Amino acid sequence: MPPADCWRTATRSHRLQGSRNEPPTTSFPSGHAQSAVVSYSLLLLLFWNGLNRAWRRAVTCGAVLVVLGIGLSRVALSVHYVSDVLAGYALGAAWVVAMTAAFDAWRHKRPSTTPST
Repeated sequence: MPPADCWRTATRSHRLQGSRNEPPTTSFPSGHAQSAVVSYSLLLLLFWNGLNRAWRRAVTCGAVLVVLGIGLSRVALSVHYVSDVLAGYALGAAWVVAMTAAFDAWRHKRPSTTPST
């Protein structure tokens, strides 16, 4: 068998069967978009105080571009509608806000560990 035929045979078995024109009906909201917002927001929150102003701006722009790219790729691959991705973004942002508020309240409510004199 010629190498080109071997390649076609090998790659044909790994292709997805069926049409990819319609997203699955259970795709709301986009978990990829939600995870991207939560993950990159968490990374920004963790490293925010260690970055100077220029790096904060650059890292924030990079994170926003990656998150938008992930959402666009989900729509471009026809596995989600735009509304699925936007809902994933909103749910991820709501989760980050809620967890940030909860941890902030918990941090301020804890008793101080330094002994008073």
